[in-house]
Amino acid sequence: MKKAQGQIITTILIILLILAVIVIIWQVVNRTVRTGSEEISLHADCTGINLEIESVYADGSVTIRRKTGGPEKVAVYAVPTGGTRKDGLKVAGIKELEVDTVALVDSEVNVETEVKVGAKLIGGDETLCFPVSVKKAVAVPA
Repeated sequence: MKKAQGQIITTILIILLILAVIVIIWQVVNRTVRTGSEEISLHADCTGINLEIESVYADGSVTIRRKTGGPEKVAVYAVPTGGTRKDGLKVAGIKELEVDTVALVDSEVNVETEVKVGAKLIGGDETLCFPVSVKKAVAVPA
């Protein structure tokens, strides 16, 4: 009789242990999926933004053209090689089909320096989108 009770208690403890492991694994998986889906929804508005670097000169001037697509309120950032999106130059909102020239100050830009351009969504959480255009700097025309 006592042996049967011991087996029942052991079985119940094993089942409880398995349930505890399942709950722990579920928490990890759920958190990972939730974080990934939030990241995807943050960058969903970035997909339609179409920016193009028209020119980059060694003096740090960058000419950017915004083509059609994406949300209306968009700022632009330009970052030289080695910089990060967070310390890139922020340009005031640029509308569709506009062209704007900005100067990268406090950045070493010389011939062959790559400059990346991307968008920053204005309003809300001000999401930084991934760079959409890259171009190497050339010498300043005489």
